Amino acid sequence: MHDLNNGLLNPSLIEVVKELSSPISTIRQIALALKEKNNDLYAAKNLDRIVLMSERTIRLIDEFISYYKLVDVPCLIEPVNPVVLCDNALEELNPLFVAFEKKYIKHGYKNKKLITLGNRELLKKSIISLSENAIYSSDASTFNVNFCTNYKQDYFRISIRDFGPSVPINIWEKISNNIGKTSQPFNMRPNVSSVCLLITKSFAEMMGGRAGVVRHKDGATFYIDLKLSTQLSLI
Repeated sequence: MHDLNNGLLNPSLIEVVKELSSPISTIRQIALALKEKNNDLYAAKNLDRIVLMSERTIRLIDEFISYYKLVDVPCLIEPVNPVVLCDNALEELNPLFVAFEKKYIKHGYKNKKLITLGNRELLKKSIISLSENAIYSSDASTFNVNFCTNYKQDYFRISIRDFGPSVPINIWEKISNNIGKTSQPFNMRPNVSSVCLLITKSFAEMMGGRAGVVRHKDGATFYIDLKLSTQLSLI
């Protein structure tokens, strides 16, 4: 498993991370209050972005704490409906799509009875994380969300294809080596959260799956593979 380096798992640092959520939440509340009293469209749009960026930071803190809690404790593996869960995660991000004038297009599997083995909370966090990175990375106004099944290997893949700058070949090694050294491990993608990517990869492995990336000349496809369940549908 790609961990976040020994230094980042220091209990004292975890407490510091928890403390960060309080002022960030306050910033969010201030922005919301100002938005209610401000009728200027330009100001309102920027206040929206402040709210959304603060919410993104709060989610990152939550993911980091979740990761820390699960490092030495196995997560609950259960039957999960990945298509429905993905729909729910994307719906939750709708304000972000509106604020940054982005939209997604779904392709592939339409069987909402298909079940994989995983963890609902970790999978939802992972989908949200990869979708956020696509929003901030894509030069185009759309990105693709793809579903496909590999019956030979018994895996179901959720992939998110963005259209932006390329990513390095040795992306996971580059992220691991730069954690704690630079806030921008990808020069061409300054808004990408490398910590979120690494946590997403770890979450996938915790669920018995895997995460990876396919490089393209005009972007990248980040994906999560989960094992298919022999259970046909949720009861």
